[in-house]
Amino acid sequence: MDDFAFPVSVRRAKSGPHVEKKLNAAFVRKAGPGRHADGGGLYLKVDPSGARRWILRTVVRGRRRDFGLGSTNLVSLAEAREKAFELRRIARSGGNPKVRTREDEGKAITFEEIARQVHDRKFKDNKNNGKHIAQWIRTLETYAFPTIGNLTC
Repeated sequence: MDDFAFPVSVRRAKSGPHVEKKLNAAFVRKAGPGRHADGGGLYLKVDPSGARRWILRTVVRGRRRDFGLGSTNLVSLAEAREKAFELRRIARSGGNPKVRTREDEGKAITFEEIARQVHDRKFKDNKNNGKHIAQWIRTLETYAFPTIGNLTC
């Protein structure tokens, strides 16, 4: 039986494995301006000024997010890969890497704390009706805080 050749428009491009750990330390030091992929969503971003930093691009709850992992002066290639792996694992399990990072740094803040800060800033000049000011926060205390007040943001 003769071999059948598909027309050029029907042929598929060759596909191979995703490249992981593409960068090396020498390249990180000498790379020119631009964004250079290491694999798995980890990128080395080099500014025209020469500043270098690590960026992780991943999907969190169906939305693409970029996370800064730090400067190459402070974070080595191996550390960037380790951080990227951990944040991807958190995102894959349904968590939010940004919240986890804040919790690890001791900077996590709850929804209730943020709402109270907004209330204080919004009504600090007291030009509004006093009853309205009290209702605004009371509604949150009654309905939102018991349910989502302790969620970290």
